[in-house]
Amino acid sequence: MKTGASLDMQYSYLRGKNILIFLTPPVRSKAKVFNPMIIASLIGLFLDLICSFLPANLSSFLVNDLASPVLTVAIKVMTGIMGPIIFLSLVTAISSMGSIGELNRLGSKLFKRFITVADHGSGVRPE
Repeated sequence: MKTGASLDMQYSYLRGKNILIFLTPPVRSKAKVFNPMIIASLIGLFLDLICSFLPANLSSFLVNDLASPVLTVAIKVMTGIMGPIIFLSLVTAISSMGSIGELNRLGSKLFKRFITVADHGSGVRPE
């Protein structure tokens, strides 16, 4: 039996027979993944609507003194986590490549794409 499979197995003995039942985990529908995002968006819109009816000084306090520092900390935490994750993903991808030639070919393709995008995005054309 495959050890990495995500199957649950139930064993029972019934009327002199061994019975094995394999249960697959429930499949999570894709719609359930977006539910928290939709709920968060609706909460944000509702709070924005409420803030538009509040006095200016109270609304300014809520946005500038409460929400802004919390969001700044959250962005710094995410940035601190994402850097090592990206670095480790690159190290894992490079270490899993078969040969140096494959790495060289991939690196040259990426460099060409970077130069193409950087050249188009800068808006400055050499003459």
